[in-house]
Amino acid sequence: MARPALTEAQRSETKQKIRAAAAIIYREHGISNISVRGIAEKAGVSVGTLYAHFGGLGELLRSLWGKPLKRLVRELELVTEQNGDAENRLQRLLETYVDFSNREQAVFKNAFMYVRPDSIAAPERLGLDRDKFFSVFRLSVEEGQKTGIFRAGDSYRLTQIVLSAVHGSITMPVNMHRLALDNTPEFSGYMIESMLEWLQN
Repeated sequence: MARPALTEAQRSETKQKIRAAAAIIYREHGISNISVRGIAEKAGVSVGTLYAHFGGLGELLRSLWGKPLKRLVRELELVTEQNGDAENRLQRLLETYVDFSNREQAVFKNAFMYVRPDSIAAPERLGLDRDKFFSVFRLSVEEGQKTGIFRAGDSYRLTQIVLSAVHGSITMPVNMHRLALDNTPEFSGYMIESMLEWLQN
């Protein structure tokens, strides 16, 4: 006799239990010591159940920081709605990103500094035009180009350069912790100023 299908509430509870187990193992043992079998055991479910709720280990790990990233995108969208001038808007967007990196350090490290081990399948690559996070920055760059504030050029490339520079100002002191690099929001503020000046040349 077939088992009765799980209710939506039961599916949600199981999924949350699996996520919680993955978060504990990740926090206590790091990415190199995490496995589907270990998570399933910790959650009290079968490996098959884990795969029924998540496509694999990569999808499960990405789900751990999905909600905070949605909140970040919503914050960025609010900044866009509240700032009409392209230059001021881009500055506020970049400052919001830096604020998020300080406020949500664990999420930031996992979502924006995550180095995927070879044992975990790569996620499907998403085109930049389909990514909400990247798009809010790019649209500000494009608007600045249309009004003559920002330099001409490929807006995707210019946005990637600006984001890479500001991201680097946040992550370099963490990645190169053996060096006494400045790791303050003030330093990232200097990088934002530099990038806005560069965009205007």
